[in-house]
Amino acid sequence: STLGAAGHKVLQPLMPWGRGSWEQSDAMVEDCLAILDGHAAALRAQGARGIVLVGQSQGACVALAYAAARGTLAGLVLVSYGHNPLHRYYHTTEAARAQVDHARLRVAQGRGNEIVNGDDENQTQHVSVHMPARVFLSWFDPRGPASFAAQASGVPANTPVLVVEGERD
Repeated sequence: STLGAAGHKVLQPLMPWGRGSWEQSDAMVEDCLAILDGHAAALRAQGARGIVLVGQSQGACVALAYAAARGTLAGLVLVSYGHNPLHRYYHTTEAARAQVDHARLRVAQGRGNEIVNGDDENQTQHVSVHMPARVFLSWFDPRGPASFAAQASGVPANTPVLVVEGERD
């Protein structure tokens, strides 16, 4: 990479949803944050003094959640933020809201490992998801760790943030 050639340490980790398995993922947002903790520790062990986290689409959700939860980044870049649980819950279909409420009930009943079925959209394409209720809630709760609205205020004020949002990209 150009950054690597300039002497910067660069990692492009493959995240759990990037293996073609989003529809049946068993990784919660919190699991993804732990993966990033490991990468950050490895970079620091190699001498990195500041980490800039870049996330695209679903990765932007996780990058924002990481910045809000950890507060240790030198910078944050969010490209084509691709997941909006708040909008999905309040502004799409009643079925979308019912799916989240169903998952929330399962988790509250101690049945978070039960598979729930839901719908998602990716680049205007319908996707059917089948995942444990606790995982579904982690990604689709409008107040949860994958929600821009819920996480943005948690990013430290001294963290530089660049948001790149295109049209028809």
